[in-house]
Amino acid sequence: MPSGKQVDLVSLSEMESGFEVDNWSSDEDKIYSFIKGKVLDYWVSPDGNYIVYSVQDGLVSCCMAPPTGESSVLKIMKSDGSEKRLVGRTPRSLHYKSFPGRMIFDGWLSDSKSFVFHDQFSGESTGGSPFFLANVDGSPNQFFDVIDYGNKEVVVDTDQVIVALAEPYLSPKDNVMVYRKEGIFGDKIIFSNTDGTDKKVLLDGIGGVMSHIKWSSGGEWVDIIVEDENIGMTYRFNKKGERIK
Repeated sequence: MPSGKQVDLVSLSEMESGFEVDNWSSDEDKIYSFIKGKVLDYWVSPDGNYIVYSVQDGLVSCCMAPPTGESSVLKIMKSDGSEKRLVGRTPRSLHYKSFPGRMIFDGWLSDSKSFVFHDQFSGESTGGSPFFLANVDGSPNQFFDVIDYGNKEVVVDTDQVIVALAEPYLSPKDNVMVYRKEGIFGDKIIFSNTDGTDKKVLLDGIGGVMSHIKWSSGGEWVDIIVEDENIGMTYRFNKKGERIK
């Protein structure tokens, strides 16, 4: 923790041995083991009062490969170790509950009262569920509808949308964010408030090139690195979305 204290995310009593039998690949009938409840990653809230963490809940396979991928769920607790609970799954995940997948953390809002996440099933390298907002008070998740998903109307309990490169990059200090409109196939980098207001286009016409987005630790600026196989360019914008480099 930032304070220097140690916090236990999971105890031995919360973990158990599990296994999956390979029914698909050339290693059919081979047994693959895993530790259910093992911590995969964690994210401390900006105010230091909460921790979201990812734990393994099984194994998944893709494309006729052995079941070696990690399926996961998200948990949240107070930073003193109390009030542990599961984060509610997305409607799409509940709709297709026989297909294990991953719940993916996308960032804390700066007020530390909520965070953004989505899910992905095995094989969805560029797709996943729409984004959702989870609240630390345990109230129901909300559809994070401020991201531009494209021209179609999103049905939150069944739709797969393009999430690669579209994940919101949230300022650590202010209620603003940057994301790539319409995911990997979009060609605009958007700056907006986290409630979706005051949207502005920071970069346009980037097409299929990669973009990497990173906020400064104090939220004073955000760097956007746009690169293809020949050249890379870094653009820096302040917290108002004004270009400064």
